[in-house]
Amino acid sequence: MVNRSPNAKLSPTETALPDEGSFGDFVRTKRLAAQISLKDFAKRIDVSPAYWSCVETNKEKPPVSELIERAAQVLGENADNYFIRARRLPPDMADPKTLETVIRYYRRQHRKDKA
Repeated sequence: MVNRSPNAKLSPTETALPDEGSFGDFVRTKRLAAQISLKDFAKRIDVSPAYWSCVETNKEKPPVSELIERAAQVLGENADNYFIRARRLPPDMADPKTLETVIRYYRRQHRKDKA
């Protein structure tokens, strides 16, 4: 099983933006659409069903990157969408040089949008 210790419980004031939905809601919707039970899904990504239930019901923050990638893989989807919902950069973009490039690109695009 994956160590999930970095994932503290959500505080009552922490919520997803209403128009985006939460990571948990997003994954649960995808899992149900794929007709995979919670127990089977948890087994496939190597976590306990109780823990994954907490993720899907937003009692836990989005899991570590490895679990996000596994969830997307099990559901046959691009992991980037899952990282976006988790409000986290994928691991391959988290190194300082790549992060710098991403931030600079975003800032340039943002300035263009304002013009």
